Amino acid sequence: MEENISRQFFLGANTGAGFVSLYPEFTDPDRGAFFWYIKGGPGNGKSTLMRRAAECAESAGLTVETVLCSGDPDSLDGIYIPEKKLGYVDATSPHVQEPAVPGASGKYLDLSAFYRPIPPETAAELAAFFPAYRREYVRAYDMLHAAMLVSPGSMPDIITEEVKARVRERGRALAEKAVQRSDIGGETRRFLSAYTCRGAVLLSETAASFGRVYTLDNELGLADEFLQTVLERARSLGASRIVCPDPVDPNKLAALLLPEEGLSLVAVSGDFRFDGKAARHFRLDAAAELSEAQRKEIRRAAALRRSLTTEACAALCRAKELHDALEAKYRPFVDFRALTRFEQKHLEKAFSA
Repeated sequence: MEENISRQFFLGANTGAGFVSLYPEFTDPDRGAFFWYIKGGPGNGKSTLMRRAAECAESAGLTVETVLCSGDPDSLDGIYIPEKKLGYVDATSPHVQEPAVPGASGKYLDLSAFYRPIPPETAAELAAFFPAYRREYVRAYDMLHAAMLVSPGSMPDIITEEVKARVRERGRALAEKAVQRSDIGGETRRFLSAYTCRGAVLLSETAASFGRVYTLDNELGLADEFLQTVLERARSLGASRIVCPDPVDPNKLAALLLPEEGLSLVAVSGDFRFDGKAARHFRLDAAAELSEAQRKEIRRAAALRRSLTTEACAALCRAKELHDALEAKYRPFVDFRALTRFEQKHLEKAFSA
């Protein structure tokens, strides 16, 4: 049985298809968990409350699944404490959520109650920030969409069906050895990687926390073929799995985590590098037998893709700067003393049971 370990994931991602949210799965009432849905605005303490709740849980010896914000990984968008079946989630845009059964599966925490009155002239200044930083997100999505279109994996004359078949065969060979029949089952989806204001972030420690890490070449976009083949066997045998979509093209996979097998399969590329020692590396790009002209074409496509993803991250960085400025404008109008008292009382009650 897998040991309980605190881990980090993303539940949303800035992708070539826009913002993709896995939050409804996180708060699925079928989990039998209770969630606090935090409402509020900029500088209102949503992330701080969740960080303090996570600290309370870990101080009590409980494990915590931490959800990082895909725009700013230094900020939290959610936490879940399995032993207490208790979670908190930022339920504001772009991942607006509501309890499935208010009062039973979840309740609201409205931190906007701690805003002091905001003068009309200040409100006008605040209003100007919102469209400005949202435009930067649109810019990021446009760049990532373009990156998806120019990826080497979209070249049919290079990534042929024969090449894909070779990769799938390697995936089948690994799956037959590594994946065993189980009656635990269960599939969850999480993002292990994301494009953020800090650049391309791969949560290497989370991958390594499951045990062995096998890395997969993904410059040619072949990792999805391999991962889908292993996933198919894991599903057929009832093995538990965590499916991690690709942060450029969420219809593809970037990682597959197999907790019962103690194995993480992680795609790596020029943008996403595994920060650790992999137990094994699959040279999937070698499955394509390329001419020198094709190699040059791939290098051009890869360079263009990296240029586009770099610009996407620059846009996210500008969005973060604008959001920080917005929070600074709001901060004088937050009653932090009353907010802190409220948080303390809430956390004392939540963790006294």
